[in-house]
Amino acid sequence: MKRKGMAAAAALLSICMAFPGLAGQWNQDENGKWYERDDGTYIQNDWLQDTDGKWYYFDENGYAETGLVEGMFANYMMGPDGAMYTNCTVYINGKFYDADEYGILSPNKGGEGWIAGANGWWYRTDGDEFLKNQWMDEDGSWYYFGEDGYMVTGWLELDGKRYWLGEDGVMAVNTELTIDDVEYTVNEAGEVSELHHYKAPTVIPPEEEKSDLHKQVDQMADTILARITNDSMSKEEKARAIYSWVRGNLRYVNHSDKGDWVSAAYQGFRTKRGDCYTYYSVSLALLSRCDIPSIEVVRTDGHHWWNLIDCGNGWYHFDTTPRSAGGTFCLLTDAELEAYSQGVGRGSHTFDHSLYPPTP
Repeated sequence: MKRKGMAAAAALLSICMAFPGLAGQWNQDENGKWYERDDGTYIQNDWLQDTDGKWYYFDENGYAETGLVEGMFANYMMGPDGAMYTNCTVYINGKFYDADEYGILSPNKGGEGWIAGANGWWYRTDGDEFLKNQWMDEDGSWYYFGEDGYMVTGWLELDGKRYWLGEDGVMAVNTELTIDDVEYTVNEAGEVSELHHYKAPTVIPPEEEKSDLHKQVDQMADTILARITNDSMSKEEKARAIYSWVRGNLRYVNHSDKGDWVSAAYQGFRTKRGDCYTYYSVSLALLSRCDIPSIEVVRTDGHHWWNLIDCGNGWYHFDTTPRSAGGTFCLLTDAELEAYSQGVGRGSHTFDHSLYPPTP
């Protein structure tokens, strides 16, 4: 205990000495990285704490150490980026060590169970080994440990099969998942297959979760829909009425902010102008109030947006943006839109078909 107290004191002394030299910049070459002070000198045989609170130790040549650093009073473990590991367990030369808040290493004396490592979780067996390249069942939940012994999260591919492991490492079973806008189904064995392998429709939140701006957009949309639709109309008839209104009331300008369709719809309703993203967003706002699902379609070059909608009889393209070459794009099939795009449209609607459900 006395020895560890001396090591901690030494670490604190190094901190005080290194901190004043923080002003400067990082540099890197094929041999590693070093820290250059504002006066052109660099740190040697000393510690440095960066603005994120991470500690580094520099050798006699000024390079940040990686791996095991053996000090006079204590040993430390530095990561591949040179940052010292703290408050975790590390695995060095076949043995486990605990790194405390100062980074000081001491032998880990724990038994079988979970260990919080520097880059994730391990599981140590009663034989003082850790699991690797294998599954583990704990209370009915399945975990997988990779080549480095760390618990796997996210996608896992084994023997031609795909599995999904959550942030907690638990394998998904008997469920459906939406990952990066693609829908998947998972069987009882945890094997994942694409449910539709398509982008999901834009999610419209319940009323109590909508922002004030979204509620204003709904009010604007409802006012317009009260004039152009009625309860006796089918969803297809309402969609055609929406198409006509957007085409006839918005003016095209060559710029708008992207990424937030609610804000874009608000600006479109208010100013009656915008680019393709505005046309897409205003259309989406009106369609959503008619309970017509819509998928955001983006051209492969990322510079054109339109809707893919389902009025109850399949998905169809719905692009209210006017084009200089002319054309009406209300409820078109893939073939109809592609014919226009490859002809007078000159690539106007080139998109990745694998991301979207096919039209009838």
